[in-house]
Amino acid sequence: MIRTLSHVQLLEEATTRLSELFRLHEQAASPISLLLPWLPGRAKQTKKKATKGLFDLLSRYVDLRRKSTVKSTGAIDVLITDGYDDATTITSRYTLGIIFAGVVNTGMIVRWTLLQLRDKPEWGEKVAEEIRAVLLSHNNVSSDPIQHRFCTLPLF
Repeated sequence: MIRTLSHVQLLEEATTRLSELFRLHEQAASPISLLLPWLPGRAKQTKKKATKGLFDLLSRYVDLRRKSTVKSTGAIDVLITDGYDDATTITSRYTLGIIFAGVVNTGMIVRWTLLQLRDKPEWGEKVAEEIRAVLLSHNNVSSDPIQHRFCTLPLF
C-alpha cells in the first residue's frame, strides 16, 4: 500500500515508523472504542496519538517532496504538480484517507467474517472444505506446515 502512495524516499526513511504507528492505531481499536468512539479513554488517546504521528510524518514527507528539485511520477509529486501544493491538504485528504480506508475496512471485514463463521458452523465447515480443496489442488505435500502450503498458492 505504501508503494502505491509514495516515493522511494518515504519507503527508505519511514517504513518502520509507519508500521509502528499503524500497529498503535490498530491496537487502539476495541469493541468499546468502535461502538462508542466519542467516549474518552485510553483507546481514544492512543488512536489520537497514532493519527497525529502519521499526519506529522506524512506532512514532513510532503514538504520534502514539495521542496525537492528532483520530481518523480509518484502520487504525491503528481498532486503537487497539479496544484495541490499544501502539505495539509495532500496529507489529510489524500494520503491518510487512502491509508485508513484500507487499514480500517480490512480489519473490520475480517472481524465480521470471523464472527459470522463462528456463529454459523455450517458456513465455517464449507469454508474449511474449500480451503482444503484449494490447498490440495496446488500442493500435494500435505506434511508441510499450513503456512508453507499457503505460500505456494498462485495469486492469479
